[in-house]
Amino acid sequence: MPYKGFSAITIKEELYKKLNEKLNEDYKDKKVKPSLASYVSDILWNVIESEEILRKYGPFLEKFAIEPDKIFIKDNRLDRIAELVLRDGDLYCILDESFNCVHIGFAWSIPEVYKAMELHGKKMPKIK
Repeated sequence: MPYKGFSAITIKEELYKKLNEKLNEDYKDKKVKPSLASYVSDILWNVIESEEILRKYGPFLEKFAIEPDKIFIKDNRLDRIAELVLRDGDLYCILDESFNCVHIGFAWSIPEVYKAMELHGKKMPKIK
């Protein structure tokens, strides 16, 4: 059956207020801000992408350690530890010498990493 769209979605007032606060906070220094619907849609896509990465790579990747300036991901398939650092404001995997490897994608699915990167205005890269 083809997608026909939604005419309206009802959310609780408390959630509506929280989303509006976050939207205003995230875009306080920007000239243009998206509609609340567009903003929520972006958030949901990020969650869906993170869940897909976890489902696909979770069986062989695991959070090993998180330090203030580094993230360590255990790759059970390679039997190695991937060290991720910030380089030019983005996560960089020393093991793969890449800004968009599977270790980076997995790190973005870790809530504390996602929140920290989001606070710095970063978006999850498209993972190859």
